[in-house]
Amino acid sequence: MKKILLISLIGALSLVAIGLTAYLYFLPTPETISLESHHIDKERGFKINYPSTFTPKEILDKDKDEVSLEIVQPAPQLTVTVWQESGLGLLETFSSQPLLQQLRDNVDRRFSSAYPEIEKEGVNGVDLAGQEAFSVQLTFRRPKALNRERMHLTVTTRNESAYYVQCLTPVADWDEVKELCLAITGSFEFL
Repeated sequence: MKKILLISLIGALSLVAIGLTAYLYFLPTPETISLESHHIDKERGFKINYPSTFTPKEILDKDKDEVSLEIVQPAPQLTVTVWQESGLGLLETFSSQPLLQQLRDNVDRRFSSAYPEIEKEGVNGVDLAGQEAFSVQLTFRRPKALNRERMHLTVTTRNESAYYVQCLTPVADWDEVKELCLAITGSFEFL
């Protein structure tokens, strides 16, 4: 009886080993993206010099000429969106403040209509693509969403246009994706 149990156990372990080996053999390998796969947008005059696949995405807003590019990483969840808002010279004309300062002062107000429970965490002056810029972290809950999200937004201006690099992730994933977000943001360059 012990021999039969031992033989059955060895047979079962052999099947598990064969199954595991086959699973590992046929497991898809992660896709490697060459450094040549950066995104260049000649029309808007910028590039993202980070090895990623961007998806063009129209932002529907009648008042603004906005087009974005998006990187989506499923786990941990991170969505990076890059967009340009053009034709902002009029804002600067009717104000004593430079355009970047106006955007900086109003960043939470601009997003609070879309995200009612928004919290702004520190607005910091930074350099983006050799231009003066600012970055801010916003934490909010979208309507009907279960989890709070964190947005890391970096904004710079050039030729009466604003350029935005936005990282969006659930708050719980922020520590895991922070370095990736900053690397992609830091790879933004003007042509």
